[in-house]
Amino acid sequence: EIVLPKLPEGAVYGAVTNENAEFDVSEVSDGKLTLTSRGMDVDTAAMTFQVAVQGGKNYKNTTLTVTVQPIKPTEVTIRGIEAENAVYDGKSHAGYTGTVTLSDNHLTAEELTYTYTGTTSDGTEYDSAEAPKAAGEYRLTISTAEDNTAYIGSKVLDFVIEQAPVIITADNKTIKYGAEEPELTYTTEGTIVEGDTLTINITRDTGTEVGAYVIRVGQREGDNSNYKLTFKTGTLTIAGMTKAELEEIVKGLSASNTTTANDIADAVKEKVSELGYRGMEVEVSDFAKTEATKEAEGAVTGSITLKMGNKTETAQVNLPITRLPKTEEDKLAEGKKAIEEVIADFNTTNATTQEDVLKAGKDRVAQLGYTDMEVT
Repeated sequence: EIVLPKLPEGAVYGAVTNENAEFDVSEVSDGKLTLTSRGMDVDTAAMTFQVAVQGGKNYKNTTLTVTVQPIKPTEVTIRGIEAENAVYDGKSHAGYTGTVTLSDNHLTAEELTYTYTGTTSDGTEYDSAEAPKAAGEYRLTISTAEDNTAYIGSKVLDFVIEQAPVIITADNKTIKYGAEEPELTYTTEGTIVEGDTLTINITRDTGTEVGAYVIRVGQREGDNSNYKLTFKTGTLTIAGMTKAELEEIVKGLSASNTTTANDIADAVKEKVSELGYRGMEVEVSDFAKTEATKEAEGAVTGSITLKMGNKTETAQVNLPITRLPKTEEDKLAEGKKAIEEVIADFNTTNATTQEDVLKAGKDRVAQLGYTDMEVT
């Protein structure tokens, strides 16, 4: 802008004649002539513009000649720095290392303009005077200020803020057949910036049968853009009851003369539930029972089969039934018979005493296990 002389009252500036290729001109406004460069290299030779002056009532029309002497700004070199990449850590990164210095000491680094442009990892365009924090590809342009007509210069540095590497590993899980689904979890290896939260999807392959199922971790496109995530799978194991576990259950069962096949099945189901298994079918086959008597033990035999979906386990059943207890009358009768046998078999001599016979009877009764039976 060129400030023109103030005109007498009634006179005004009119059209401008421009024969210079380097500039466009506008009409005079508020006493100022505005020149706009056409983007060509401006010659330093003097240029003239003719501005019409309309004199009004008291003055003749005339022409004002404006002479413009362009002055090229001094070119400065920005040096002392080089581009520097970084890894995302939640902090601002200037994008360079070193100290900004200038080839002309009349200008300081603080008078320069710093502009950051680029694209973050999630596709967002970045354009700011502030150094970026997010992972992405950036360009730093350091230049003299636009309103600085005395100096001109710039430097461009391209740099990258890389995504922070983190490994996401699905945790292995084990549940018993029929048990509730466990919460699927994962562990991380790497640095997660304080305040950041990763958005992770975690699922497992479908299925309820005994076996192993893959646990998968992942992310939606665009999530966690500041991190380079590596995903590792885990395994969910649905464990069925083993043959050894079933045999241990069967070993702990008891039976009596009134035990039925349903009693055996119900007892097994209860023990299976106590161990944390659910939804198993229990079948008893080849059930047989020999009842116990006062003289001999009995037994329950057969086999137990557990069905866990497509997996089965079978164990043999062989449970003893304790002999029936004897009544007091039974014991006395057996004791009497034993005493009679002692007397019948006793080898009597002239030296035999009553105590000898009594002792032999007591010993025989003791052999029967009746230690509390009195023999007189």
